[in-house]
Order: sequence, then structure tokens, then C-alpha cells
Amino acid sequence: MEMRGYVPLLVLTAALFIGLSACQAAASDVGVGAVVVFGDDVGYPPFSYLDDNREPAGFSVELVQAIGEVMGWHVIVELDHWANVMKKLENGEIDAIAGMFYTDERAVNFDFSVRHSAASGEVFARAGHHLRSLEDLRGQRVAVQEGDIVHEYLRAQDLDIEFVPRPTPLDALRLVAAGEVDYGAVLRIPGYYAIESQGLTNLRGTGLIVGEHNYSIAVRKGNTSLLLAINEGLQILKATGRFDEIYSKWIGVYEAASFVKAVRRYALAVGALLVLSIAGFLWAFSLRRAVATRTQDIQAANAALEQHRQELETAVQQLTKTTTMLSAKCQRLAEAERDLADEKDLLRTTLLSVGEGVIVTDLLGTITMVNPAAEALTGWPAEQAIGREFYEVFRLESALDPLRHVMSTESLLELEQEKVVTRDERPLTVASTFAPILDAWGQVRGGIVVLRDITAWVESQERIKYLSYRDPLTDLYNRRYLQMALERYSSSEYLPFSVVMVDVNGLKLTNDAFGHAVGDELLLSVAASIREVVGDFGCSARLGGDEFVLLLPNTAPDAASDLADQLREVAGSKKVAGLPLSIALGWDTRLEVDRPIEDVLRRAEDRMYKHKLLDRPNHRAQTIAVILQALYDRIPWEKDHAHRVAELCRLLGDALEMYPEQVQKLYTIGLLHDIGKLSIDWQLLLKPGPLTDEEKTEIQRHAEMGYRIIGSMSDMVDVSEYVLSHHERFDGSGYPRGLVGRQIPFYSRIVAVADAWDAITNPRPHRAALSLEEAASELRAQAGSQFDPRVVEVFLAQVYPRLVGGEAAMSMEWSDADEDHRDSHQL
Repeated sequence: MEMRGYVPLLVLTAALFIGLSACQAAASDVGVGAVVVFGDDVGYPPFSYLDDNREPAGFSVELVQAIGEVMGWHVIVELDHWANVMKKLENGEIDAIAGMFYTDERAVNFDFSVRHSAASGEVFARAGHHLRSLEDLRGQRVAVQEGDIVHEYLRAQDLDIEFVPRPTPLDALRLVAAGEVDYGAVLRIPGYYAIESQGLTNLRGTGLIVGEHNYSIAVRKGNTSLLLAINEGLQILKATGRFDEIYSKWIGVYEAASFVKAVRRYALAVGALLVLSIAGFLWAFSLRRAVATRTQDIQAANAALEQHRQELETAVQQLTKTTTMLSAKCQRLAEAERDLADEKDLLRTTLLSVGEGVIVTDLLGTITMVNPAAEALTGWPAEQAIGREFYEVFRLESALDPLRHVMSTESLLELEQEKVVTRDERPLTVASTFAPILDAWGQVRGGIVVLRDITAWVESQERIKYLSYRDPLTDLYNRRYLQMALERYSSSEYLPFSVVMVDVNGLKLTNDAFGHAVGDELLLSVAASIREVVGDFGCSARLGGDEFVLLLPNTAPDAASDLADQLREVAGSKKVAGLPLSIALGWDTRLEVDRPIEDVLRRAEDRMYKHKLLDRPNHRAQTIAVILQALYDRIPWEKDHAHRVAELCRLLGDALEMYPEQVQKLYTIGLLHDIGKLSIDWQLLLKPGPLTDEEKTEIQRHAEMGYRIIGSMSDMVDVSEYVLSHHERFDGSGYPRGLVGRQIPFYSRIVAVADAWDAITNPRPHRAALSLEEAASELRAQAGSQFDPRVVEVFLAQVYPRLVGGEAAMSMEWSDADEDHRDSHQL
């Protein structure tokens, strides 16, 4: 009889041992001493919440802590809002969630332990609200805990419910109690807990149950080892009765309370049962003695069973302890072997696959391994490099011996930039790291070198540095480098120190007349002249625009003057687009170290501007002559047209009794009035047919372009204004500004009549010439609309008779020599 009592104990012990052995291999990754982090909802009492000491508490919290105790883990519980907890598990920030209801949707992302309990939701409402089925919730506003199982279940029913999600069941029920929503759907036990603990006396459970779901512990999908270990811990807790204790402590009291509420709800039925119970009791009273006798026998049997249970619990605890110790030891041995093999494979794989070159040597400096990147960098195949001396393969241009240094000092050495020569004699710049290889006892076993080719990077840095000091157009030094050079030349060792300032004459005029491409050619020619004369001596820099500076250390005043004369001569021999290259120069010399360099620069600049003012009239006349000749070369009739208009302006000026200098200015305006045609699409002027609106607009630009070209000369600004306005009409319908009457400058009104007369009395590709009589009628018809009536009146009264009589024709015949002489005199 005594042996028979121990049979169940032995059977259970054997079963537990077999089960633990089967789980041992799978659970080996979560052994004794492991740190396991569980997460759960921060506001989900009685399952999980923060107690008065702000510590995690509740059924799920105590359950995973008990699992940690029997498995020998160090358990950490972190509570947060439910949505955040699920994200943390998905992202691997925690190992498991202490309590999660199972659904097929959640099973896609998580694995679940064996079911340890079940729960259902219930719909809560204020007193007076009743529900018959979930269909009554259609279209209603329902408060829920965001993301919990009840929320997911109702959302799947497609009832068109307007959900009002809140972080916790308590927050959801408070909305119902406050009348903001009519219904709240949360789990039954947390719901009743919230009502009682927070005194929400106006809330009632409607009795409408929302699903029933299995409650488990969840881990990340695929974390099989942790899941099996958790299942093992649950089996131990259930076998020892510890699970029932935890469940009764936290959950049982609420299930009992729910039963009492159900009894109250069905009071009539309970009363009937009570009557029947009393009748039964009276009937059973007669059997009391027999029952008492049988009870004594049952109590004796229960005492024996309790004794067996305690013995079984002791045996299981001992077995669990022994199994855990063996499991931990086996796990450590397996991990050590696996780590050693992995470490070797990882090291070799890493060295062979890294993008940087790696060379390994023994203690004597003989190469034992070369990765593919090092092969490509040095030009040595691995099979030929292994066994050779390190410096036969890695040829440093310097006399350093970094490998011997690191092995003797047992320290790391980094060379940021060193020159090496490859097997095929290619020079490279590399960054390298040398390090000793130490064994487990700290003894040097060899060396390892990591190489990175930085040749392209070094070249790019040098190029960037070069460009940062150079003018992008001329490739001379720029203003930034000039400032550095001035600081360098400030000491006495560079005395006498001379400065030559160079300014290009007529750059703006060239840009306006011929375009910036020709202007750039002008600047490049000046830079070429500077290099031809100065070479690499001192510092030649472009300040910007049309100004250059030459810094000449150890150069006396006479030498600086001779250099300036030579530079002027070399530049003057060059031409760009037919324009003579003209520069203004000024120089000064610093003879004493106490004299500020700024003063030398200022004196040189003053002299340069003085020379520029002296050279301006001659250079201006040459430039305008070149511009006009370029215009005449493009448009065959433009030269004769310009001189005829100039002569008509002179005749009109005399007829209007203007002063001689005013007549001379009129002649100049007549010569230059169409100079802007050089900067437009001049081929339109040769078009035989009618012009489109766009083509007319393009031709009309010549007045503005002439204004810009002539306006770039400071002493001819007034002439540029008259050129700009010579196509304005007296009635305001002209261009480019639409001036009216006397708003149009008087000179422009005179040129307008002379220009129109010559245009209509001479043939053009798109029309024939008018006779003198027809032209006179046209002028008379346009007086007051296109032309100034007074100018037309004087022209017809005094100039026209001379043209008809042939007198003017004779006066307008001239030789080319006379023409050039008159033009240069007027300009």
C-alpha cells in the first residue's frame, strides 16, 4: 500500500524529467543568469499596472517574475501604453509581452506560449442604457482601449462603430461615466476593477459579452528558444500549484464578484433555488450522521494526498534545480565551442571581404595573409606575396619601419598619408594603420596592416586648394591669395618691394558692343601679357573686373618702371576682335619696413587712374572706330547711311542757327545713332520681305544697345541719351520709352528727321526709295505726329531746297580720307 502511494509520484517525476530534457536543447539560448525583458500595458489592472510605489504589479507581472525564478533568469518588467509595447516587441527592444490575447492576425507577427487563461470583453454603460446584441452598437460612439483585443474584435465585426480610443480601460470608462459617449467596450475584469477602484458608481455591465480569447505570453516571431523556455516555466508553475496561487490572488476574487452580481441580477431564480435548497437540507438532515462518518474517511484520504503532493513538489524542485544546472553547463560549453569556430570564420571572412587592404605578418615580418583589396592595391597576388618580407611588397618611399615599431612597443600606429610604390612602379598615396597581434597571454604573435588608397582624395584636395587661390578665368592668383601674399611680403627681407597696378581700358565698352565672350578674350590677353613679362616672379593676381595687381619683391623703383613699360609695350602689340589692347598702369615701391603696404597700393592705384584718364580719349576714338567698322562690314549701306545722316544733321544745325560746338555734337550723334545695330540680329536688316512682330522688336533694341555702348564712356553720357531717343515719336507712339513732344531731347528730334529722310530716299532690301518730292510730302504729312513740326519746317524751308538744287549733293561728296579725318575730329 505504501509503495502504491509512491507510483504517481514517480510517474510524474519521470514525465517532468523527459519534458525538461526535450526542451533543454531548444532553451539553451536562454540559460540561467540570462536577462529577459518583459513588457506590458501600464494601465491594465489587475493584469498589469504601476502600484503606489510606481513599481510594476498585477497578475501578468507576478506570473513572468515567477517564471524567471524557476528558470533562473533575471527578469525586468517595463510597462508602457499598449500600442508602444507592441511596437517595442516588433522592434526587438523587449524580449516578450507578459500578457497578450491570441488572434490569427497577431500570430502573423508574434509567437504565443501555451494558453494559461482566458478572458472576454463586456460592454459597459450608464444606468438606464440596455443592449440586446452587438448589432445594437451599429453606428454608436464606443470608447475602447486603443489596440486591445476588444478593440480589434469589434473592428472586425464591421458594425460601422465610431471608436473613441483611449490608452487604458479606465480612461475609456471615464468617458462613459462623464456622458461623452454612451458605451465602453473593454475586458470584463479590468472593467469591473476600474469601476470599483475609481468609484464609477453610475456605470453598469450590460451583460453583453464581446468574444472570448486565450491569454498567453507573446514573443517575437521565430524566437523559438525563448518561447519553449517560457512554456517550460509555465508547466513547472502549474505542476507545483504556484500558478493557481497567483491566479486566485489577482483574478479569482473578480470572478467571484462577477458571480455575486449575476446572482443579484437573477434574484427570483436564486430565491427559488434557495427554497429548494432548504427543502433539500431538511431532507438531508436525516443523512447527516452517515455523511459525517464518510467525511472523516475523506479527510483522512485528503491528508494522505496532501502529504504525497508535498513530497512530489520537493522532488520536482530538486529535479528542476539539477536540470537547470546541467542545462546551463551544457549551454556554456556549446556556446564556447560555437563562439570559437564562429570567431575564426568571422575573422577570416572579414579580412577577405573588407574593402580596405589587409596584410598579416608573423613576428619576423613575413607575410602570412593578403586579402583581395591588398592584392589590387600593391599589385602582388596573394600566392606570390605570402612568404615574402613585408617591405618587399609594401614599399614605403620614406625610411620608416612602422611594423617593427608596433611589434616592439605593442601599440597602435596610424600613418595618415604615406607614399608607396606598387609592384608595377605606380606611385600611390595611402593611409595605413599598423597594429600588433597579441595572443591570449598578451604575447606578440605578429602584425596586421590595414591600407586605404587615398591617392585620388589627395589629388582632389590639392586641386581644390589650387582652385581656391586662382581666378577661374585667367588662372592668375585671386584676391584671397593676394591678401596672403601681401602678409608674406610685409617683412624687411623683401625690400625694396614694388607694386604694379594694371587696369584694362574699355572693357565695359567691349562687353556692350561685342559681348562678354570678347570681353573675356580681352582679359585673357592681358593675363597672357603679364605672364610673358613677369613669368612666375612675385605674385600676379586679378583683383576682379578689369583690375590686376603685380607684387614684385626685391624690386627697385627703376626696375618696376621698366617692367611697367615692357608690359605696356607687349599688351599694345596685341589685338582682340580688331580692338587694340590698351592698359593703364601705375606703380610704387616700398623702401622702408615702417611704411604700410596699404599706402604703397594706394599710390600705385592713384598713378594708374591718372594714366587711365590721359589715355582715355585716344583709346575711346580707336574703340569707336573699330566698332563702327565692324558694323559697316556687316551691313553694306550702313557706312554711307551714317555719314549722310551726320551731314544732314550738320545742315539742320546750321539752319537752326545752333552754336558750332552744338553742330559738332549733332554730327557725332548722326555718325553714332545706329551703333547699337552691332549688338542685335543684324541679318534681319538684310531680310527682303516684311518683318514679323518679334523681328521688329529685335530691331528696335538697337536704340537701347547704342545707349549702353556709348554710355559706357563717361564723357559721352549725354550723347548716349540722344541716341536712345532718336526713334521716339512726337505723338508719344515711338520707342523705347514712349516720350511725347518736348520730353524728347531736341538733338534726338533733329536726328529723327535726318535719319528718316535718308532712309526713305535710299533703297532697302524690303522697299524702293522715294523721290525727293515724295519724301518731302511724307515729312510734311508726319509733322506733329512722328516729327517735331518746327524741325520739319526748317528742313523743308532751308535744307530741302539745297538738296533739290544739287548744292547739298556736292557738299556731301567726300573722299575716304576727308571722311576719316572728319570722323576722328568729331569723336
